[in-house]
Amino acid sequence: ECWKCGRQMTDPAELFYCKCGIVQKPASNLTYFQLFGLNEDFDVDLKPLSEKYIELQKQLHPDKFSQASETEKSHAADQSSLVNKAYSVLTKPLHRAIYMLELHDNPIEESSAISDPEFLMEIMELNEELAEVDSPEDLKIFEEQNESNIVKNIQEISAAFKSKNIPSAHELAIKLQYYSNISEKIKDLKR
Repeated sequence: ECWKCGRQMTDPAELFYCKCGIVQKPASNLTYFQLFGLNEDFDVDLKPLSEKYIELQKQLHPDKFSQASETEKSHAADQSSLVNKAYSVLTKPLHRAIYMLELHDNPIEESSAISDPEFLMEIMELNEELAEVDSPEDLKIFEEQNESNIVKNIQEISAAFKSKNIPSAHELAIKLQYYSNISEKIKDLKR
């Protein structure tokens, strides 16, 4: 119910505002997908997501609440923060996969390990190769190969979620973390 007027709010259009025009505190029972009006799907169309994000940020911008009560300012700031966090998660495949695994009660923990020794050997070899790269041209080739691995891995994660194979999505998301770590090392070398 609205914290200001007490009206029961059942309309999904009232996620952020009551019909009385007052911004509400964030609903604790919504997923990031629901926040943006999306189906829970690993494959997210970024264009409508970005458009909705911009629309929500305009609605929740602090300047709109300069004359509002402290409660309303606080709720607007909380809503804006939630929208930012949700957008950040949904726009990044690795973060989106990790989030979806959490929604399916199969989170990636610090202690989560890969049970595929061949993959671990591949990662060790890739790290060794990266350490030996000695020219910008070789680094570019290495980066392209890693990006290709990431794209393939993301496609496999998508297929796993589509087929509701959560254990496979879990294993693939951990692999994506490894490839993403290599990407970060490449970026560091380019600096």
